[in-house]
Amino acid sequence: MLLFTLLGSAAFLRLIGTREVRGPWTALSYGGWMALAVAIHATAVLAIAAHGLIWLALVRTRRAVGPNRWLPGLGFLFAIGLALLFHALVLPQFVDTLLAPTMPGSATEWKSPLWLLSETLAGLTRGLPGGALVLVGGALVGLLGVLSYARQSLTVTAVLLLGTVLTAGAMIATHHNLWPRLFFFSAGFYVLIAMRGFATWVALTARAGLEPLRGRLVTALLALVSATSAATLPGVWAPKQDYRGALEHVRASAAPGDAVVTVDMTTMPYRDCYTAGWEAVDNVEELIAIEARHPRTWLVYSTPTRLRAELPELWERLQTEYRESRTFWGTVRGGEIVVLVRED
Repeated sequence: MLLFTLLGSAAFLRLIGTREVRGPWTALSYGGWMALAVAIHATAVLAIAAHGLIWLALVRTRRAVGPNRWLPGLGFLFAIGLALLFHALVLPQFVDTLLAPTMPGSATEWKSPLWLLSETLAGLTRGLPGGALVLVGGALVGLLGVLSYARQSLTVTAVLLLGTVLTAGAMIATHHNLWPRLFFFSAGFYVLIAMRGFATWVALTARAGLEPLRGRLVTALLALVSATSAATLPGVWAPKQDYRGALEHVRASAAPGDAVVTVDMTTMPYRDCYTAGWEAVDNVEELIAIEARHPRTWLVYSTPTRLRAELPELWERLQTEYRESRTFWGTVRGGEIVVLVRED
């Protein structure tokens, strides 16, 4: 997705930023790259929207867009048509799912811009060696990168940042949960900004005898950053959510005659994937009825933010009637698998 978004954005900049007359191939390549990005995840359509707004602004204000001023329109048509073709088999369901608000009527922190900011910062702090200190330095480097791109070209800067702004606006307008992963298509742009920021920082600090070595210093610094980033890769192979660990724990701990219950996000994995044979509940009344038939009840839940918002009465009973047996953590923040137990 990052590759296709970057290639498409590069083709877009070639269309609007050159005095050389280009044939339709550049526009078609733009459309092909961006359609592939949308085929991987629908949020990439917001990158196309950002490109379209930039193009319209340049045409309307009669700023220099070169002799190919109308070719981007062909690229947009090709991108949209090919993307629709990729999604044709699921298009009716796809449109409904894409535009429907998530968890309507539920008050959840996932819809708060402040939560999005804090969660993004927390994720970066965990993922970067050095934690918050490196994050502060990274923010300064990012600012240097944005300022450097802005001095070079406001159009390029808009290509790098406008998609993020449109995504945030679209998610808030549709009452969608503001998950950081929805901004993933822009991650390649953030890396470019960081690289430019590092180069600018070296240029500002390399004085006197270091001036001839500026290029090598930039290369060495970026190689060090890449190696540091690579050190975080082993976490990729950890479980996103440790359903298997919770399953083995319950099977080892539950006695004959005990009830084991799933709710909300844990029902489908244990029913369809692990075929555990556990009972599922959708409300607090069903849970109380199961408790009455068994001397001890185990309950496995996940994603507490969602459960608290969707089933508040059941959540309240879990807090007052159950004790935690064990929590199984994964790489998905907020997606831990929690095993509770209640004894009469």
